Amino acid sequence: METKHFFIKVSRLSEGENHAQFELNVDFFVSNGSDFISNCKLIADVKISKLEATSRILFHIHGTVGVLCDVCNRSISLPIDFKQSVLLKISDSVSRDINSEEEIIYMRKSEDNIYFDELIYDFVLISIPMKKSCDIEGVVKNCDNAILKKLEDLSHDNEDPDDRWDELKNLKINN
Repeated sequence: METKHFFIKVSRLSEGENHAQFELNVDFFVSNGSDFISNCKLIADVKISKLEATSRILFHIHGTVGVLCDVCNRSISLPIDFKQSVLLKISDSVSRDINSEEEIIYMRKSEDNIYFDELIYDFVLISIPMKKSCDIEGVVKNCDNAILKKLEDLSHDNEDPDDRWDELKNLKINN
């Protein structure tokens, strides 16, 4: 990932709760190689509960992303409301706890900036449903009827019966 848009200077964080807010637009996704998001209006609220060596970071990403419907190819605006918590450990030694169920970010004591670009990008992508269609809850459009009719017509064009398979209908199988 080439871009470094969203970061916080750890040295400027006070003990306790800290807040940051980042606005995401389509340029952020294009610069990170995503070409299927046509527009977006997203806000990433970041709450950092800072302790001395470990901090808890809560991401709340909300708003809308514009994508194409997988059924009719119409542009739709999907609502996004995603929350994820991660731990930030500041240490020069990195010990991976494979039994941990939490996402852990490690940062060296000599570093001052913590970058959120990759995390925010990944969080948005995993919050978009695998099947994007007009009938998803929160989307107010219906699929384009003209496109659906054309797809229906095209799917029936190749339905000539094949006589070779008729003999299989008479086959009796004993289980």
